[in-house]
Amino acid sequence: MLGQTSAHKCKDDSGVGQCKCIGDKHLVIPEGCYANAIPFFQEHGEIDAELTGKYGISLAKTGVAGFLVGGCDDEVGWPQPTSQAFEDHIRTLRAGLNSQGYDETLILAAICARTAAEAIKLCTSALNSGASHALLLPPFQSRFNNGDGLVSFFREVSETSPISIVLCDAVERAGGHSADIEGLITLLEHSNIAGICLPSGDLDKLQRLKLRVCPNRVRIFVGTSLTYLPSLQLGGHGTISPMVNIAPKAHKKIWLSSKNNGTAAQTMQRILEQAETEAKELGMATVIRTIVREMSMLGSVEDTRFGSELEDLLTLEKSLDA
Repeated sequence: MLGQTSAHKCKDDSGVGQCKCIGDKHLVIPEGCYANAIPFFQEHGEIDAELTGKYGISLAKTGVAGFLVGGCDDEVGWPQPTSQAFEDHIRTLRAGLNSQGYDETLILAAICARTAAEAIKLCTSALNSGASHALLLPPFQSRFNNGDGLVSFFREVSETSPISIVLCDAVERAGGHSADIEGLITLLEHSNIAGICLPSGDLDKLQRLKLRVCPNRVRIFVGTSLTYLPSLQLGGHGTISPMVNIAPKAHKKIWLSSKNNGTAAQTMQRILEQAETEAKELGMATVIRTIVREMSMLGSVEDTRFGSELEDLLTLEKSLDA
């Protein structure tokens, strides 16, 4: 029961000075909104450096905290890329961001592997290509896909990975299984694990984890806009979502308004929820890629092809100052 769970106490209980749970502050992932990065390709399959850079810079200007590159992400219409394409995408996006002074805008590498050894290899490639953190997904259709197996997999990768890890509690990828709360809490105490993403936006799990982990070291994100505002009000640290691609300013505005629980934030949250539901019905990958490509290549979007809920979100986005 939640009420029987003991609260986390930082290592510095004296009340003097900073929390000492943080070892290397470079491993801490900033709070905020992260967009699932859209890859742009040239005719023969190479990464289009110009469009990829332009896309990244346009979102960085709105204040997104970073990007998620790669993985098995059906929501942006790009299955697990080859190792070379994965590295090229990270490297190209990083170079584009750095060219305009967005060195602090992070790149998370989504790690989708069947074995711990393969995951560690991808983590190494991601670090060498310019990623700062890795979002570690559960292995798809694997012997690890039970509660204890997932904890074992996450621990093995985290102990060896040269890059800091954000766990992804993607229950649907793990055959409906999830590590239990105690297992996740134990993992989140590991010095190389910087946080966790809850793709389903499970607010009960967020609240239970929040009580038991160090808020200065461990970040808890939701992976959907459906529970974005409620997650912030419960002490969550942001979202990693494809919807950030098409409404970065709305996400930022909700973030800034979340503490006062005002009607403006609630209204924007409702528009965001309805638009995400509609995008999923129409096909999230198609919707996101169409809007992002047109914004990157043409500078505008003809939103009349979409449903009324997406039109409302795009109208809201246009009305907001970055």
